Formats: sequence, structure tokens, C-alpha cells
Amino acid sequence: MPGVWIVKQVSVVAELTRIVAAAATDESVKERIWVLLTEAPDGGWGLGGRAHTNGELVAAARAQLGKQ
Repeated sequence: MPGVWIVKQVSVVAELTRIVAAAATDESVKERIWVLLTEAPDGGWGLGGRAHTNGELVAAARAQLGKQ
């Protein structure tokens, strides 16, 4: 059931992002936190508190490179 796994990924990424931001005492760091779920095939990267597919990760990286 891939749909169930995606829901779990989203929850884990959001919670880990929240924990790190709370530890940093700065909510603005959420946009700079990357979470890698090593056991997750596609969708294993968490950026800004949300799990992303591999295609979304590539697009996000390209967008960041374009800002430089």
C-alpha cells in the first residue's frame, strides 16, 4: 500500500522538521531543513517540512541553484 507509506513519510518529515526548528528556537529554519528517509525509495527527501518525490527534489535543487 504505497499510499499509506507516503502518509507516514509526510508525518515523519513534518515532525522531524518541527523538532529541529524547536531545538533551534527559530521557526524560519524550517525552510532550510532537509530530511532524508534512507529507507524510502521515491519521496524520501523532506524539505521545508514536506516529503518530496525525486523529481520534486531535483526541481527544488535547480530552483535554489538559480537563486545564486
